[in-house]
Amino acid sequence: MKIEKKLLSIILLIVLITVLVPVKAWAQMPQGQQIIVKEMVEVNEVGDIHLEMTYSYPANYYTTTIAPAKINPFLIPEIRYLRSGQSPKEIPRDSVKVEFDDANSSVKVACDAMGFTRNMGDYWELEATTGATLTSQTGTSIVLTSTVQDANNTYLYTTTINFPKGTKEIQFNPDTGRIKYTLPSKDPSGFPVIWWVVIAIAICAVLAGAYMIARKRSAS
Repeated sequence: MKIEKKLLSIILLIVLITVLVPVKAWAQMPQGQQIIVKEMVEVNEVGDIHLEMTYSYPANYYTTTIAPAKINPFLIPEIRYLRSGQSPKEIPRDSVKVEFDDANSSVKVACDAMGFTRNMGDYWELEATTGATLTSQTGTSIVLTSTVQDANNTYLYTTTINFPKGTKEIQFNPDTGRIKYTLPSKDPSGFPVIWWVVIAIAICAVLAGAYMIARKRSAS
């Protein structure tokens, strides 16, 4: 009888360890982190972009989960897709640069990317984020804010997009997440039309001046 009681106690202890240890370990894991993301997007005249992203993490989460990835930054989920082929856009691998800022518990990522914009003929389109909110628009720059939730974390995005000088008719559609914009007109050679106009005016002025001088000489 005593042997049976001891055996039962041992079985009960094993069950408790099996159940409680994983629960305790899960409770100690970082859950539901709020990550602040600042994005700076520079769009050039041929539709390519330069992207800089700064991820700011809670201090404890950064120390335990992010900082150890300095050896291989691409272990960080937010960065891994840039080099794994998971990104739907073309990102040259050599352009990806990662910097860790321990003092501010943040990681800065910079890269070049192609495929975010499309030439639609009379205008261009830039893919942004569906459901984002346009918070400001000044000149050729706009600022969008959005919140993205995944299985583990919440990401609070503030995205500043700078378009080329002279860009007009910048319009953001929150339903499609696309930005429509118009670049300054160019002729097939790529030379801005406005400069052809300036050159033509200058040539006309020179010819008019030459004509007046010739008339004065002939009159004298």
